[in-house]
Amino acid sequence: MRCAELAELVVGVDVGGPRKGFHLVALRGRMVEVVERLPDAQTAAARCRALGARAIAVDAPSRWSTDGRPRTCERELAAAGIRCFPTPTEAAARNHHTGFFDWMLNGIDLYDQLADSHPRLQKTWPTANANVAFETFPHAIVCELSGRVIPGRDKRSIRLEVLRAAGVASSALASIDEIDAALCAFAARAFLESRARFFGSSDDGYIVVPARPCS
Repeated sequence: MRCAELAELVVGVDVGGPRKGFHLVALRGRMVEVVERLPDAQTAAARCRALGARAIAVDAPSRWSTDGRPRTCERELAAAGIRCFPTPTEAAARNHHTGFFDWMLNGIDLYDQLADSHPRLQKTWPTANANVAFETFPHAIVCELSGRVIPGRDKRSIRLEVLRAAGVASSALASIDEIDAALCAFAARAFLESRARFFGSSDDGYIVVPARPCS
């Protein structure tokens, strides 16, 4: 990998609903530079730009389902044994009586806020030196890097172990939300280093995870 790539700052964002907000972790190389909680998509996008992030990986759907069925990326993950909650149509999300999908609405808002500076990933690799934002999924990251489907229990300890094995210093990460944001940032780093695996298509969005190193 090139030294210039290691110097580029990347950001991972764990997206929550209106009360939880956005947890942001910035990596330079494998070092954690920033850990923050931000209240809304506009503030989170502005912070990503202020940090000079080259790539931003977000734990939230980048696109809605067009027909109510799981998106291509979600079907491909399921075929690999990795379960994820299917993304609904936008109308279903906005009209849900409990607000269950508010975190997805927040995620889409973040992509929209970033659109001018970090457009959504449209193809597997961006133009050289172009900024990009894309969807990732911490559970899929852990499964890919572990080489097996990981059970849902003990998420905190398992995810910390995966980060440490990847060489990411984790002492600054106090909550599962910050750990997940760091996993997202590691996916952004892997993307820039051309070490990523892609699920999905340009039609309804990609989920990008770090590729497992060859043994």
